[in-house]
Amino acid sequence: MASTDSEMLPNIEFIFSIEDWSIDENLPIWAYDRKHADQNTWLIPDFGFYAWPEPGIGTYSEVRRRMRDVEDEIPSLAHKIQKLVWRGAVTPSVAPALRQHLIDKTSNQTWADVQVLIWSEGDDSKRHRLNIEDHCEYMFIQHTEGS
Repeated sequence: MASTDSEMLPNIEFIFSIEDWSIDENLPIWAYDRKHADQNTWLIPDFGFYAWPEPGIGTYSEVRRRMRDVEDEIPSLAHKIQKLVWRGAVTPSVAPALRQHLIDKTSNQTWADVQVLIWSEGDDSKRHRLNIEDHCEYMFIQHTEGS
């Protein structure tokens, strides 16, 4: 049991969800996102803000500021790169069939900038990496899983 200065706090049970959505809004859960009505869901930061392999990603506020700076330099949606952009890995644990299907369908298409990142290989494999704010330069951003 944990304690405060004046009382003992009871032990609790909770669910930790690593999905992009909570599984049961009636149970106490820690998750990456929630609907406004999910009052039992406690938000936790996405792993990207403390575990992405590239150094210097920055805080959430810094990332948002850099994204806003990119957006401020683009006069309108029509001035964005008119391509679909996606970067990611194809691993057994992260929707491999869905991601592979995206890669297959966009291969050699002039309207797509879809690239696989292989983090375990040397720096050369990261040549297709985009900073988070660089995605804002594109008209279409692909997200392969989530709600």
